[in-house]
Amino acid sequence: MRHPTPIAVIPTCPAELDTWSRALADVEIPILSHTVARIEQAAIQVDDLDLTVLSDVVGSDPLLTVRLLREAAAWPRGPYARAPRSASEALMLMGLRPFFSAYRNLPTVQQRLIDHPDALEGLTRVVVRDYRAARLAHGFATHLDDPDAALLHEVALINDFAEMLLWIHAPDLMQRVRAVKHSRPGLRSHDAQREVLGVDLHALGHRLMEDWKFPGALLRLEAPCPVCPPQARMVELAVRLARHTRSDWTHPDIAAETKEASELLHLSLGATRNLLKRLV
Repeated sequence: MRHPTPIAVIPTCPAELDTWSRALADVEIPILSHTVARIEQAAIQVDDLDLTVLSDVVGSDPLLTVRLLREAAAWPRGPYARAPRSASEALMLMGLRPFFSAYRNLPTVQQRLIDHPDALEGLTRVVVRDYRAARLAHGFATHLDDPDAALLHEVALINDFAEMLLWIHAPDLMQRVRAVKHSRPGLRSHDAQREVLGVDLHALGHRLMEDWKFPGALLRLEAPCPVCPPQARMVELAVRLARHTRSDWTHPDIAAETKEASELLHLSLGATRNLLKRLV
């Protein structure tokens, strides 16, 4: 079922978490233009299409992943039906033809931000960063023979979806966040976000996941905790490394994070560095 395209009433000054979650509750989630092209190509071959091909299309677009998860949570289910554990499971339950009926010709971020090239650049940076986090999380899980490697990939892929939504629906505010951070070297991103928006975007993303009734497995892996289980640690470490290796390997925290990864993966420091550089 396709959501309408509501006009989001975005706060224009710092606001509380509840205000932001209400503002984004039913907001349109456009997807990446290359995803639309891949969906169109796949639709032509629907009779011969392997579901894993379409799963790869969904899993390569964090915005489509979030959109599908939000809509899947609202699907009617019988008393004994199990809710999908991930976007891939939602796709399997939905089936090929219903997917193409609902998800062809979706609006794209490129269309939405055609008059905001700086916002599109900001959004692209976030998407690329989460691609990197997803590769790292999947690589960590694969190294440890974790059967949930695909799930960890998905959690890392959508880690910053709230920031993506703000670049799409509140580009001017996100430019202010960026300006504040750049004007004060050393200021952490979440502090700049709180100053301009009133909220930490990761906390906003978690609230939206709860409001939209995302699968419990995703919420458990994504939520911050004092002592995280190994799977959640893999995701959290992957996210930090993805941020700190954005430009190069000179960030001061990378040495400690490499040591943490070596302990988590039971590898020497040298082997860990080689693995990280292959994954990034």
